[in-house]
Amino acid sequence: MTDNGLKDYMRHTMEMRRLTNSEVINKYWNHAHSIHSIKRIAFTLNGNLQWHSDNEEGIEYNNSLWLKSNYYNPIGKHLAIEQVRNYLQMHMNSYEIWGTFPIEIDLNDAQSSKISIEQEIRKVIILCNSISTMMGASLSWKPALYSKVKILPLSSPPDEVEEHEKWVCMPMKSTQEEMTSTIVKDKHFTSTLIPFYSKLISLPEKVKEPINTSIDWHAQGNKYFSGLNRFVNYWESIELLGHYFYTHLNASEINRKSKEDKKHKILEMLRGDLNHSNCTRIVKECNEIRDPTARTKIISVFSKIIDRDKIIGDLFEPDKKSQRSLYKIRNDIAHGKLSEKDFDRESICYSRLYDAQKVSRSMIFSIISNIEYFVNNLS
Repeated sequence: MTDNGLKDYMRHTMEMRRLTNSEVINKYWNHAHSIHSIKRIAFTLNGNLQWHSDNEEGIEYNNSLWLKSNYYNPIGKHLAIEQVRNYLQMHMNSYEIWGTFPIEIDLNDAQSSKISIEQEIRKVIILCNSISTMMGASLSWKPALYSKVKILPLSSPPDEVEEHEKWVCMPMKSTQEEMTSTIVKDKHFTSTLIPFYSKLISLPEKVKEPINTSIDWHAQGNKYFSGLNRFVNYWESIELLGHYFYTHLNASEINRKSKEDKKHKILEMLRGDLNHSNCTRIVKECNEIRDPTARTKIISVFSKIIDRDKIIGDLFEPDKKSQRSLYKIRNDIAHGKLSEKDFDRESICYSRLYDAQKVSRSMIFSIISNIEYFVNNLS
């Protein structure tokens, strides 16, 4: 690269740096010439999802999304051929899916290109989260560059090493989940996963953001390396939907009080039989009227589409084994009362992790299944 070429490149990259500090947007912009030439923005999905595909060219949806499995089947092949992929798949339980979306960017207009890149990144995030939510897989996405590379033949093996011994540290999996992967076929993508993604990106604008954010939180909870944060993620996926729809649904639908009604009710309680023995209880009830708790909001919203007793039982009542409700576990973690060094308590809480995942997923799907009701009753 000449001095002038280097200056042009630095000027090009700084144009985007001035507009955004997002590392991923700037990463794509650094390769803008390549993206502009092929008119595709690439990404990878990485995690414990094995896609055993029969289609070497990948699959395409609606002349837009293209996906291809990068799964490597080592059976009957020399281990040295794909050492990195073998290590990732066999030892790290990590598999890869390639993908691209079409994109148009203007090399001379960083502002419009930034908007285009942001739009496609949002699609990638929704796609990754939708697959994770549907399959219960631990997935993350990474920016990628789709380009043609030269493949060289395997070089001669190194000289034979004499047999010897040495000390090594062999990693073990800390949980059964880390050793588990989900196997999917092409039909899962074409009949279930991609249609679900398509539904999410075509949701009505009024509800698209909260629902996709909820799925984002749920997918973060699916990442098995997130530790105790997973409980908080699953809980937040429910709570944010409860808060959003409690705030935005018609007041008559969920018995939400107006500001004036709240004032009248609070004054009525304070003017009543207020004394030393009941003052804290009344203050607590007044505060609930002023700002309803997450419990109130969740029950008010979801009881429109799910049995009220089931909601209370799933979220707020302890089970027989752990003697803790999901709400209690969430609060203990969020308030610093539980950590991974509390081995016995941690194992008891982890026994309820599947319950948290199942309830979160079910409640998200219940909203999506009844989306017309929520859209039609927004204030």
